[in-house]
Amino acid sequence: MKVIFDFDDVLFNASAFKELMFSFLERYGIKNAKEVYTRMRETEKVFSVARYIDFLGIKENEKEIIYEGIMTPCAFLVNKELVAIIEEVGKENIFIVSQGDEMFQRDKIDRALSGKVLEGNVVVVSDSKRAEVAKICQMFKDEEIIFTDDKLEFLNDLPVLELPNLKTVLFNHRGTETLCAEIIELRRIEKEKINKESQSGGPKMR
Repeated sequence: MKVIFDFDDVLFNASAFKELMFSFLERYGIKNAKEVYTRMRETEKVFSVARYIDFLGIKENEKEIIYEGIMTPCAFLVNKELVAIIEEVGKENIFIVSQGDEMFQRDKIDRALSGKVLEGNVVVVSDSKRAEVAKICQMFKDEEIIFTDDKLEFLNDLPVLELPNLKTVLFNHRGTETLCAEIIELRRIEKEKINKESQSGGPKMR
């Protein structure tokens, strides 16, 4: 079994991150942070703190200080219940498929999860997640795959009829509960399969 997570608003509290970012900038003396953010999002398809700092017109010698001030809370904004699931399932069985700016997303993931997910199992896309989720399903076609995302548009975009080993979980207010239930059910199915194979003399040749 493999579990694919979205990052923002699933593993990571992106809403709290944004509010803390605005709060830090205001304390630093930047009063128009929200207005600049709104203007930036009107033209920028994906967000990154580095680009945002450019939009704010921060002096070159202050950029690193501002960047670190914004990014430092990442380590405290991770969903601890889901981290416990990651540790229990095993990081070799965990994937992240996230949408956004490549460098920004990877920096957030690294700071928030600190080695709890294999770097090679993290994929950042600028648009649809369809191809990357399908690739993982096909790579592990003999295993059950769970993909959880907070946005229905990404779940609906998946070619589920072409991916019989894929189960999807909408990560809403009951997301953790639903995910845990799916994991328990898949483990029950896997156990039954192993028992049947052992009773029939081992797995059949494919």
